Amino acid sequence: MLSHFLNKVLSKCSLLLTNPKSRQSFGQLSDAMRKLSKGQFEKVKVAQNSPLAELTNSFNSMSSDMQQKIQTLESLACVDREIASTNDIDFIMEKIILRIENLLPESCIALLRLEEKNDGDSQFIANASKHFELASNRITLKTHDVNLFKSIPNGQFIAHSELASWQFNRIFQDCHSAFYWAYPIFWQGEFCAIMAMKKPTAYTLDSLIWDEVRQLANRVGIASAAQVREERLLVQAQYDHLTGLPNRILLYDRLKLAIEHSAYTNSSFWVAMIDLDRFKAVNDSLGHKAGNQILQTFAMRLQDAVQELDTVARTGGDSFVIILQGEMNEHLRMNMLHQLMKMNEQPISVDNQEIVVSASIGISVYPSDSQKADELLSLADVAMYRAKEKGKNNFQFYKQSINNRVIDRLQMEMHLRKAIELNEFELRYQPKVSLVTNEIVGMEALITWKNETFGLVPTHHFIPLAEETGLIVEIGEWALKTACAQTVLWQKQGFKSLLVSVNLSARQFQQKDLTKAINQTLIETGLPAQNLELELTESLVMSNVKHSMEVLNAIKATGVQLSIDDFGTGYSRLSSLNTLPIHTI
Repeated sequence: MLSHFLNKVLSKCSLLLTNPKSRQSFGQLSDAMRKLSKGQFEKVKVAQNSPLAELTNSFNSMSSDMQQKIQTLESLACVDREIASTNDIDFIMEKIILRIENLLPESCIALLRLEEKNDGDSQFIANASKHFELASNRITLKTHDVNLFKSIPNGQFIAHSELASWQFNRIFQDCHSAFYWAYPIFWQGEFCAIMAMKKPTAYTLDSLIWDEVRQLANRVGIASAAQVREERLLVQAQYDHLTGLPNRILLYDRLKLAIEHSAYTNSSFWVAMIDLDRFKAVNDSLGHKAGNQILQTFAMRLQDAVQELDTVARTGGDSFVIILQGEMNEHLRMNMLHQLMKMNEQPISVDNQEIVVSASIGISVYPSDSQKADELLSLADVAMYRAKEKGKNNFQFYKQSINNRVIDRLQMEMHLRKAIELNEFELRYQPKVSLVTNEIVGMEALITWKNETFGLVPTHHFIPLAEETGLIVEIGEWALKTACAQTVLWQKQGFKSLLVSVNLSARQFQQKDLTKAINQTLIETGLPAQNLELELTESLVMSNVKHSMEVLNAIKATGVQLSIDDFGTGYSRLSSLNTLPIHTI
């Protein structure tokens, strides 16, 4: 371009020596050339009948082209810097769209990045100009439509037609433009994106502009590839390749977040260090392939056992860590540990062999044991080795006082599961006396538990445990049947109008066949329905009023009396009593 222009200058040199006006125009042209060398682009104005008019027009054209190309290089360099410096692909797409809008005013621009293909459909993530609406931020195109876009050679102007309208209506919310332009984007030979534009007026055919548009569009492929590569590297850096669990690096990040959250909410969480027992012997005898299968199965079991907010990580070899951070109280967390131990009893099938691999677990507690991530892990590790010293296949807390409490609870649960079988429960009856006649008109059945190991266990100790473990359903059924049978016996002895009151637990209240179970008990024991009163707490009834009303109405229809206990201790209003189908407060 520049050499062509200089040849023209030399061919005009003779004019400069004979024509004063030409010498003046040439001076202006020389000044413009010096400014051009400094990156300043100015047009030179001369009369059209001037001998240097053709030369000046050539300079102005050359200057304009150079300016456009330099702006293109700067624009592309800016996008390249963004791609190199950020993983925010939406931000990069926005930069590309803004630049194209400057090049092609009035255009509505959409960039569609291929996300995945399934069953003949292709899913695209869409970015677009801010001044118009996309049909959706996620766009699905059929294979036929995608192939039409892919077949467009190097970008193409598409006149308004039924075919073009169909394709573009899948992208744009309002597709009334007369002119479209589409460009398929490939990266290393693979189709990865589509650039689509619409405009109410015809597009110009400036080749420099369209060259830049195509190069900007190709940056979409580069940015998408960079994001995929970055995500892959992030996964490799933070996740265990065998189990897919977070590795030690990500575990530390999650642990620090747990500390920050718990410090803010004034709550606690547990860190459980888990190590498989005698795994090396199993690995050596069965081989690494079988060992890897055991680790993968064990990892899946751990993930299935915990809550959504909890973190399960593999820290190397046969060692795992769980951050028990989910919303639960101490009793539920202890129950989860118990479930983890029971999970270890289930064999793992490897090459048609049933392998049982137990685990030792050590637990540290935030903030009572430590408030630092490293120390919590170290203390959990100490507790885990203590568990191995005590014979493996058990768990230990770093603090012995917690161990004692956990052991007591597990022992109590074990005895509670056998209490009905061993006939350890007993109902005691608190009489209800009429103030008018001074006669006994009814009684409330109260359950007690006497165990050889624990002695007489207070109700407030074993009932919450029974609720958590689900044993309360079986215990409640036993209490109801026993109370009804005893009442029938007393009625036969002359107490005809006795009304027996039995507490109903939250777990029982949630049973789908509760009414059926009550009727069956009445039939088996022979107690008339009007002689049974079921007692519920205010909190149980008011926690889900719609469901409660359905259950209460179904029970009332059987003729059984209903009573609300502790009414007024919560937030219920007296007016709500009018809507509840109850007989007694």
